[in-house]
Amino acid sequence: MIELLTRSLVGGSLIVLVFLLGKIKYSVIAGLFVLFPIVTLVGYFFIGQSVDSSKLHEITLFHL
Repeated sequence: MIELLTRSLVGGSLIVLVFLLGKIKYSVIAGLFVLFPIVTLVGYFFIGQSVDSSKLHEITLFHL
């Protein structure tokens, strides 16, 4: 139960942070803050399904 409450508090705080960044002059940063983890992690997951770990490591370093 404590873990669920902690996750809810952290997730809600991140949403409020993105909302506040979007309201002020940092709207681009707010968009990047939301898109980067979602798109990147999902992309790496699907790439990792089709290539071996050394190739995935090379792709990850290239993106950085």
